[in-house]
Amino acid sequence: MPSGDTEVIHVSVSSWEYGCCGEVPRVGGVLRARVSAFPAEEGETFAAPPVLEWDRELEVVRFGVVSARWTGEFGDPEGRAVRLVASWHDEGPVAPDVVADIVEVYRESVLYRLSDGAWRPIGGTAEHTRVPVMERFSESGAFDQPGDGPVRQVCGVVLGLRVRSCAEASAAVVAEYRDRRERDARTVHLTGPAPTFGPLIPGRGERLTIDLSDPRISLSGRAIPRPGVVSGEVGQVSVVSDSGRSWTTLGDIAPGTPADTVDAPLFVALILEPDDLHHPL
Repeated sequence: MPSGDTEVIHVSVSSWEYGCCGEVPRVGGVLRARVSAFPAEEGETFAAPPVLEWDRELEVVRFGVVSARWTGEFGDPEGRAVRLVASWHDEGPVAPDVVADIVEVYRESVLYRLSDGAWRPIGGTAEHTRVPVMERFSESGAFDQPGDGPVRQVCGVVLGLRVRSCAEASAAVVAEYRDRRERDARTVHLTGPAPTFGPLIPGRGERLTIDLSDPRISLSGRAIPRPGVVSGEVGQVSVVSDSGRSWTTLGDIAPGTPADTVDAPLFVALILEPDDLHHPL
């Protein structure tokens, strides 16, 4: 969706994006990123233009010169204040790809307070300062605020953009992403002695039925299986080394290897049948 429009669109970028990799934002630079939309807080300084169209199937909202990803969890975006966020790390291939000239750079400073072991933003503390370039990790360290405990300043950036081009993902790409996300939600990670997974080491794509009540098997991952015997499709299969330390190393193992010849524990990613989830999707 190319545009010759000169309208300036504002997007936020977290400091870790350009702190990790990529060029620091500067006036006269070019942004190449994926853009997503989120509900804006009341009084948002850099809200997006009014939403012109919401495409539920493609999970995008359109503003004329630019589109952005909008997930259904936020409800209907029309008539609501929206904030745009740019990233070159997140949202995979489903958020629209945007190429734009950077014409404005604002340093965005927000105070965070340490509460219950987590840093939480303090409402009403956002400040914006126009700068020619945003340096990496310019925020301050933690400092004490009398009576309120530790406080720290976290800085990101808001960019004013003139959009050169905006490319939305195809319906096929979005459908593939949804399928992958649904499969991820059904995936449980199992670790245990190799023989608990059958007489032969299973391979990717094979069917596996296993009794999760076996005390030798440990579970992790997003999915919560129902107790007892479950079935599913095998994803990753690896042998575990360095188990019990601060890290775990996973190694390759050939499918069909006799399980009783494998001394190391086995890691198996199992994509459960929907009926085998504790809370079916």
